[in-house]
Amino acid sequence: MTDIKEIQTVKDYEQILKRIEEIFDSKPNTPEGDELEYLVGLVEKYENENFPIDKPSPKAAIRFRMEQWGLNAKRLIPSNDMIIHPGETLKEVMEDRNIAVESLAQSTGFAQDYINAVLNCKENISADFARKLEETLNIDTDFWMKLQELYDDELKAFEESQLV
Repeated sequence: MTDIKEIQTVKDYEQILKRIEEIFDSKPNTPEGDELEYLVGLVEKYENENFPIDKPSPKAAIRFRMEQWGLNAKRLIPSNDMIIHPGETLKEVMEDRNIAVESLAQSTGFAQDYINAVLNCKENISADFARKLEETLNIDTDFWMKLQELYDDELKAFEESQLV
């Protein structure tokens, strides 16, 4: 096991990264697996202190999401298939983090029925729920509210375009 208690220099950091690479495929609950877990924790602490990453603004997050889907503002022609309910995003976050509805309900204090309705795009994300999502998931309230606002605006534009 490495004797380092804290990464203090760039040289320490680089040595630990090299060691992590050497033992990366170690099995859990073995001496090397325990060392790997310890070293990764040291690196994570060092990187968080020395290379902090700011949360994106809601607009930047939405733009990033659009880029992932190969969309741009010019291609956003009103179409029912293109309107993304915030529940879809919440569902993806929950899947990525292996969070069950029951667990989210317990963490937020909101009923499972409400959360399921949001996930199934039957209910909107309220401001109170968005605040609880920020506390629980560490994703800004503004992000959820902007998604809801964007959804509402796009749905309204789509419905109005259908009247013409």
